[in-house]
Amino acid sequence: MIKKRRHQWRFSRPRTWNIRMAMFTRQQLLFGFCLTFAVALTGLMVAGMPRSMSAQVPLQEMAAKLPGDTYASFLQEELPRISGQQEQRGSWAGTFLAQLTQMRLDDPKAWLESELPGFRGQESSSEEPLREQVDVVRALTSTEAPPPEAVVAAWKNEQEEPPASERAKEALTTGGKKVVFIYHTHNREAYIRDLKDKSKARAYDAKTNITLVGKRLAAELDKRGIGAEVSTKDYWSELKGKYHLSYAASRKTVQAAIAQNRDIQYILDIHRDALPREKTTRKINGVDYAAIVFVVGQANKNWKQNEQFAKQLHEELNKKYPGLSKGVTGKNTEGGRSNGEYNQSVHPNSILVEIGGHENTLEEAYRSAAALADALAAVYWQAEAVSAPAAPKGN
Repeated sequence: MIKKRRHQWRFSRPRTWNIRMAMFTRQQLLFGFCLTFAVALTGLMVAGMPRSMSAQVPLQEMAAKLPGDTYASFLQEELPRISGQQEQRGSWAGTFLAQLTQMRLDDPKAWLESELPGFRGQESSSEEPLREQVDVVRALTSTEAPPPEAVVAAWKNEQEEPPASERAKEALTTGGKKVVFIYHTHNREAYIRDLKDKSKARAYDAKTNITLVGKRLAAELDKRGIGAEVSTKDYWSELKGKYHLSYAASRKTVQAAIAQNRDIQYILDIHRDALPREKTTRKINGVDYAAIVFVVGQANKNWKQNEQFAKQLHEELNKKYPGLSKGVTGKNTEGGRSNGEYNQSVHPNSILVEIGGHENTLEEAYRSAAALADALAAVYWQAEAVSAPAAPKGN
């Protein structure tokens, strides 16, 4: 019996060992299959990730805002050698599987590197380069972020509305009303420097003439919220040489404009003078302007009212553009040699304005037109403020 049992034991020992090896091999294959499936699934997820996601997340901006100590802690967490920590030894099973699969099972990055070569990075060959990287990160991120109080204060400054006076200034407008009427009794008066014929006797033109200055004045007024209407009627061709009837013809134009537009409050008849350049030019901040003269017709019985308006423009003009206005000049009929009235009896705020002389240029006249728009806008808004009804007092 003893011999038989020994023989049976000797026969069953290799069989038991084979069974154990088969079970171990099955477990190993199952583990390998699961591991391969996990790596492949991860690779598919990464490969299927849309490229736009990387563009949507401003990683560089986020990283730039992190303090240097945070970078260092990240590196120390992933690289224990930098922080002086020692890696813990794994179990014998982990060591065996690591040798079998040629990767660290506790490092998911190694799984991706084995299946996705693009994830494989360069490893430091020694501890010193890693420490140097930490120092570089700390140096690059050493700039401290501003305190929260400073950030909040800056945000409040950006959100603050402009002063009420600035908002009111931006909102000033006549609401589409044409409150200024501009016309040109001597509509062909021109500036010879802009003409081919430079002679004084030829300082008239059908196209390049004073009406362009009137248009520019209206445009400048519009920029300042004041609506203006411009007449460019050619009286020269209408009168056929009867130049002395110019004011009678333009008077009809003014009367028609007032009848059609009850919003008109100011009327300007734009001319240019015939004096030499040295008397009709002003240099302001190194720039040449066409000097301005306001003419009041004293043949009008109510000329004092017109003169008051002219003086307001003169004062406002010289506040911002010193010396640009040569003043207010009164003229009468001069024994029949002058009109002396200049259509100013039609409206108390009707005046004649001479901008430069025949030796000036359109560009210089345009500058003066913009300056005149500033002055007229100031006079208009001041008058509106005075005439505006008082706001009701609160209870």
